[in-house]
Amino acid sequence: MQTFSPCKEKTDSNEWYILSSIDKALVVTDENFHVKSITALDPKLFPQPEGINFDSKFNLYIISEAGDQDKGIIYKFEK
Repeated sequence: MQTFSPCKEKTDSNEWYILSSIDKALVVTDENFHVKSITALDPKLFPQPEGINFDSKFNLYIISEAGDQDKGIIYKFEK
């Protein structure tokens, strides 16, 4: 992994979700930053993943800038 966006804590489980834009990957760690999972993001769906956030129901949102497309994309992953 080369570059990460700022971390975002998922408050109901004390996990950290860390986005790597260059590597197009989502890393989940426990509260002590031990890696629990690494998920590769499909570059066709996530041309330039730049941000992550959670809503009040702990649904995950991944924001991808436009890359070669006309508009950016926001993906919602329900808990």
